[in-house]
Amino acid sequence: MKYKVIILNFLILIPTLGFAEQISKIFEADKIKKIEVSNGSGKVNIVATKEKQATVVADKIRTSEKCQIIIDLKGDLLITKTESERGDCEINFSIIAPGIAQVDVEIGSGDLDVSNMQGATAFKTGSGDININNSGKRVSGKTGSGDAILSFPEGSSIETSLKSGSGGIHNEIGDSDNGKLKISMKSGSGDIKIKNLKKQVQYFGLK
Repeated sequence: MKYKVIILNFLILIPTLGFAEQISKIFEADKIKKIEVSNGSGKVNIVATKEKQATVVADKIRTSEKCQIIIDLKGDLLITKTESERGDCEINFSIIAPGIAQVDVEIGSGDLDVSNMQGATAFKTGSGDININNSGKRVSGKTGSGDAILSFPEGSSIETSLKSGSGGIHNEIGDSDNGKLKISMKSGSGDIKIKNLKKQVQYFGLK
């Protein structure tokens, strides 16, 4: 009887160990000029594409009935956000969008990855690591705690303003007067690193 009870309990637990529920939406890529993301808790990953379709996938990690996920295109603005009264809303967002779009991201707690977006990129996070690859024009951001790595192609002309309350600042590329790419970042606690990309990062889905 003891063995039967153990097996029964195990079978009851199996359904709770499945994959996270997903929400996915597809948009016409050429209609998107700006992306706004607001996520209380969870990762955000934004990757550029030259394909005709843009996609947003929301992975529900931890949710309740009070957790609302909003994914909508209003004019040329792609809105991706969560709303919750109690903070019981942890969502990982994966966005594939045209590289010309501007990016504006706010995260309470979670990592941010942005690759190949050639419009201006702005972000604000409470805690979490930042990874920006091959972004163009302007990058500006603030983070409470977490390391930030910003990588740009070899030979990039950059002008930086970097401040960290508790953490190191490392710039492999070096500053140029009147650099074409403006980088501004503040970190309360965590390292800020500017790295040199020896090879161009390829667009998603292209060989």
